[in-house]
Amino acid sequence: MGQSISFTDVAHSPTSSEQMAQWEEDYEWEESHLWDYPMLPANMTEASCAKCHKGEAFVPEATNLNLAYGMYERAGCYACHTTRGFRDLRKPGPNLTKLASKLDEQWVADWIRDPRSIKASTWMPRVWYNSNTDTPEYAVRNEVEIGAVVAYLFANSEDHELAVPNPAPGDAANGQQIVESVGCLACHITGNESREAAGPRRTFGQPLQSVGDKTSFEWLFDWVRDPRHYSDETYMPDMRLTDSEVADVATYLSGLTGGSPTAAAASYQASDVDDVLLDYMRAIVPFEEAQSALAAMSAEERLVDLGERAIGRYGCFSCHEISGFEETQAIGTELSEEGTKLLAQFDFAFVHDIPHTKRDWIKEKLVDPRIYDTNRILQPLEKLRMPDFGFSEDEARLLTTAVMSFQREIQPKAAQVPRSARKDAIINGRNLTRRRNCVGCHEIEGDGGDYNQLVSDPSLGPPLLTPEGAKVQPDWLYAFFKAPITIRPWLDVRMPTFGLEDGHWNELLDYFAAVSDVGGPFQTHQSTATAETIRTGEELFDLLRCQQCHVLDTIPEGQDVTTLAPDLRMASERLKPDWISDWMVSPLEIQPGTRMPGFFTELPGSFYPQLDQDGAAQIQAIRDYLLTFEGGPSPLPGN
Repeated sequence: MGQSISFTDVAHSPTSSEQMAQWEEDYEWEESHLWDYPMLPANMTEASCAKCHKGEAFVPEATNLNLAYGMYERAGCYACHTTRGFRDLRKPGPNLTKLASKLDEQWVADWIRDPRSIKASTWMPRVWYNSNTDTPEYAVRNEVEIGAVVAYLFANSEDHELAVPNPAPGDAANGQQIVESVGCLACHITGNESREAAGPRRTFGQPLQSVGDKTSFEWLFDWVRDPRHYSDETYMPDMRLTDSEVADVATYLSGLTGGSPTAAAASYQASDVDDVLLDYMRAIVPFEEAQSALAAMSAEERLVDLGERAIGRYGCFSCHEISGFEETQAIGTELSEEGTKLLAQFDFAFVHDIPHTKRDWIKEKLVDPRIYDTNRILQPLEKLRMPDFGFSEDEARLLTTAVMSFQREIQPKAAQVPRSARKDAIINGRNLTRRRNCVGCHEIEGDGGDYNQLVSDPSLGPPLLTPEGAKVQPDWLYAFFKAPITIRPWLDVRMPTFGLEDGHWNELLDYFAAVSDVGGPFQTHQSTATAETIRTGEELFDLLRCQQCHVLDTIPEGQDVTTLAPDLRMASERLKPDWISDWMVSPLEIQPGTRMPGFFTELPGSFYPQLDQDGAAQIQAIRDYLLTFEGGPSPLPGN
């Protein structure tokens, strides 16, 4: 509407109540109800990026949107609410089909009653005792349903045989050192950090706070030793620890205690179970039929049956693998086009103190999921059931940004920018590296590398991956993914074994190549080196004292490890020849912050007398000499 050029008529939206008050005073601003799609507040404008960046878990420079998408996945919103771009993902919660081997019934009851009282940083929401069920008269029903869910889970738990039935305890102090150094803290938190402060990457895995109250030393040993032995679907990688190191880690984790579970609010009798179960049953069959079915069951059968119905009602199976619910459909409303729904489709019910906008409706739903039951008289099974995640105001705003980005297709297909193979490779790779939390350790495309904040020096953290496609030979990198080896032996942090399928590794190789813009036909390096140029390269290698940092084989005693660089004996198998040359020309341009000095600042000339001070020829000579190295560790077959 070209005529709507006043501040109010263009449908600006304030970012805060303070800004709204200021606009009202300065411009006589008011919320317009005539616009179906008003402008988004400045702190939510990145929601509009999704109009072009469809199905992408990471959008360059969209910091808020990327954080919002990370939270959307960590909280498992897509598990209940089908969302385009978030389909076919794993279930976000732990597998509960072998629960009895891991937990006891009392802990599970305490946990689902109030998860954040045990682990303040958990993404597990509170299903019971929320704003529409947190009254004294509702306490018995809450406890009955909690007890019934626990009964069902344990009654349907499969056996799990520990790989090592009776492991010996280890050294807790050494276990702590391992946890804090090998990379565990890229995905887990152990201290008093809040979920919001740690962020979605460092809460990618379950919080380890008070894990010692949760399970046994034997189970922890089994899990850390080989996570896939317990669950084939887990994203937890194998850290390749020795059994002695595993024992140390499990002993340390067993000592992490201190959760303060909320005490049960009320006890209940068998008759209470009957009342609640009958309420569930008569909602779908006639009352007399429900009574007859109830009478035919034992007390234990009634409790387990009620547990199955409660799990179905609250959608626990959406986040967790639960026996008996393998094919059950998610319970939430699809959100794929939520951002383009009209305001009239949002039910504010009898809540009058919420501004009448879509973003405020969504935000309040996130802060208090049961708020729209306020002032309504409802039967228990008519009440809202979305659980409470304990989102802060900032978390709710970010998730609102994510939801507002879910919009229907409004552009004709002819107007859309065609996708290329390179673009597809980048999108697929971005999604994979975010959804496997590679960016928890590594920085790529200017994003990630959170783990580097936990080391004393960035040089002791995981490497930058942005130039990886131009740097490393793809066959070597593929073999490294499949069976990681030590490249920098002075580092404590290590590359885990992820056990991904070849299709995923190929996606990653394509991604690295696309980011470095080195895709194209397969090429081999045709060496033109002569014995003379190799001798000159060796002479320059010694002159520049390269081995002072690039230690070959053994690290000298007393060496400051923070000054070390990778062993160059694997250069011929690992590195691309052209990249070696580019690296020596401008290392800081390729990897900002590197300690590799720029020796050839006078190009095309050189400070050094060899080869008539021809800098380019000298670089090529050093490269050709490096490519003669042999004997370094390699993941390639036969090495």
